[in-house]
Amino acid sequence: MALKIIGGVVIAILVLIGLGFLLAWIYPDMNFRSIGSMRDLAVVLMSFFSCIGSILFAALIGVLIWIGLIIKNNVGPLLDNAADTARTAKGTAVFVSEGVVTPIIKVAGAAAGVKAAVQSLFRRKPKSDQPDK
Repeated sequence: MALKIIGGVVIAILVLIGLGFLLAWIYPDMNFRSIGSMRDLAVVLMSFFSCIGSILFAALIGVLIWIGLIIKNNVGPLLDNAADTARTAKGTAVFVSEGVVTPIIKVAGAAAGVKAAVQSLFRRKPKSDQPDK
C-alpha cells in the first residue's frame, strides 16, 4: 500500500516536471517576473487540468454505465434464485407442519384426553358430599 502511494507521488512529481519542460519549450522567452507571463501560465495550466478532468469524468461515467449493465445482468438471476429458495423453504415448512407436527399434536391431544378420562374415572370421591368449610 505504501509503495503504491510513493509511486503515485513520484509519478505526479514527474508529470509536473514534464509539464514545466513542456511550458519552457512552448514559451522559451517567458519572463516569470511579469504579471502577463504568470497569467498566461495560469491559463495554460487551468486549461490542461480542465481537459484532464473532463477526460476523467467521461471515463467515470463510462465505468458507472458498465457497472450498471453488469448489475442489471446479474441481479435478475440472483433474485430468481432467492425466490426459488423461498418457495423451497415454504414447501418444507408446510410439509413439516402437515406431516410431522400435526400428527404429534393429535397424538398429544388424544393422550391428554385419555389421561383426563382415566383421572376422572379413578378419582376418589370425598367422604362427605358437603364441601369443606
